[in-house]
Amino acid sequence: MRPVLFSLFSLKITSYSLFLVVAFIVGTIWAGFRAKKNGLNPDILPDVIFWVFFSSLAGAKLFGIIDALFNEIKIISLDMNYFLHLLLDSGIIAYGGIIGGSIAAIIYFKKKKKDLLPYANTVAPGLGLGVFLIRIGCFLSGCCWGKTSTSFCAVSFPPYTGAGMYQMRNNIEALFPSQLLASFNGLIIVLLILFTEKIINSTSYSFYLFITLYSISRFIVDFTRYYKEGEMILHLSYNQWFCILFFIIGITAIIRQVKSSKMKKLSTVRA
Repeated sequence: MRPVLFSLFSLKITSYSLFLVVAFIVGTIWAGFRAKKNGLNPDILPDVIFWVFFSSLAGAKLFGIIDALFNEIKIISLDMNYFLHLLLDSGIIAYGGIIGGSIAAIIYFKKKKKDLLPYANTVAPGLGLGVFLIRIGCFLSGCCWGKTSTSFCAVSFPPYTGAGMYQMRNNIEALFPSQLLASFNGLIIVLLILFTEKIINSTSYSFYLFITLYSISRFIVDFTRYYKEGEMILHLSYNQWFCILFFIIGITAIIRQVKSSKMKKLSTVRA
């Protein structure tokens, strides 16, 4: 594991940040090819993805700060050092990134007066690829680690990573590689979306399918993740509650679109 891959002058390039940037670049290029194929304007994508990228980071960080505030509620201070601690030391939360990015995309397409869904369907498999790549960055960085494990795939992290320090403090030999499970699930999501598109010869359900599949994936992965007691509600993580919400949204949207498609076909036949 290498949390810091290399240094550029005084700037440290971390595994996570590198894989995050690569995920967005590759996803943008792939979405551009898919947009051309589907008769959409590919020139829109770099612009909107730029805003989505930074809004996702802001949303993920904001949710991380909120999470830290909830967990440190007893020691809230008005001191500037405390706020710097929250800003620099709080983590990032994936669903905060999804919400932040979604808001940016909605605002962008509202201003451009264009339909968001066809473009969302275009980038859907790229989102799954992003999960695949970003979670590899998590593994190399030693963040988002799993619970104590004695399974054949358990991993011992170096002491200079977050996971390694957690192991040392608690005298734990090995942890479950939740990051790699999440990464593998991201690849499965990509393949399932592409397979579905080929079977139905349409990209109409791709984005909602991503939301549904990712919710299922994250819900399962979180049973293997390490969380503090304060990060759980009724034995489920905050993220798992978001998973339930997004699963309902995704599956409801798919059902509505299937019904709408059937109605259109029926009206065409009658006409």
